[in-house]
Amino acid sequence: IPGKEMNKKFEQILNKDNPFFAEIAKTMELENFAHVPARFNEVDPDTLYFFYYAACMMAEAGEIFNHAKKAIVKGKPLNKEEIGAELTDVGWYVEACSNVLNIPLTEAAQKKCKKLIDRIDGGYYKGNSHGNETD
Repeated sequence: IPGKEMNKKFEQILNKDNPFFAEIAKTMELENFAHVPARFNEVDPDTLYFFYYAACMMAEAGEIFNHAKKAIVKGKPLNKEEIGAELTDVGWYVEACSNVLNIPLTEAAQKKCKKLIDRIDGGYYKGNSHGNETD
């Protein structure tokens, strides 16, 4: 989505006349959000793309969570084909975020693995999550 089109889309979403936004506004002070549409004009396009992709990723993650919720709360069987499609969507948005921010995922994953290995070697995971021994 080009920057100007994205700004228009966000303005439509954040418009106080939008029924979705009106529902949110019932629980918040709408005046606190009056500056938000104008703020999008001040943000660089890469940050807007990142915002958009991150929001989409969260929406897809919510759909995955709904599958888990329905399985636990309603006892429905997991539909692995649908979950796989949602996981693919999340992966696409992870890749989109990394591309727009110029973050090589392989390099980021290697750094994260090293950090986790260092924690394991340092005894961080012994006992509770803070590395303290449990009673």
